[in-house]
Amino acid sequence: MSTLAVDAITNAAGTNAMSIDSNGYLFAKLPHFLMRNSSAQSFPNSTYTRVEFNDSVLDTHSFVDLTNNRINFTSTNAGVYQINLGGKMENIAANRVGYWLRKEGVMNTGPYVAYFEEHSYGASYIYPTYSFIYNFVDGDFLELDMYQTHGSAKSSYVVSQAIGFFMSGVRIG
Repeated sequence: MSTLAVDAITNAAGTNAMSIDSNGYLFAKLPHFLMRNSSAQSFPNSTYTRVEFNDSVLDTHSFVDLTNNRINFTSTNAGVYQINLGGKMENIAANRVGYWLRKEGVMNTGPYVAYFEEHSYGASYIYPTYSFIYNFVDGDFLELDMYQTHGSAKSSYVVSQAIGFFMSGVRIG
């Protein structure tokens, strides 16, 4: 029986790629991102509206593009990702609240890689979250488009929320 004792694994240039803590847990250094909206945004009735993100919380590979409210994938960070997104809406009594996630193209045309719909019948708020796995190639991006049918404009709800509307991901392959 052989035992290999290491605290970290590095590449030839000395960059730490993985560490092992004193309890034996392995921590791989994986590309990841998290952007959020920390201020309220209004969403008009029956109109596609792109979610406006204003804060980059985590960003290992320059994914986050706050100017265009999206995540960008390049040749250096393309791959398979676990994607998470969600957003809290205030006082919503809509028949439809749609969260549409595009990887290219334009709003209301797509192509969409994920579409999630919530129904809220008189709720004080909704805060759905979604997760999925997808393979992204160089040039893909992620933009979140919203659509709601409350009858009037409704706002995102960020009061006392650390994240509010958010989009995050970690490379898994």
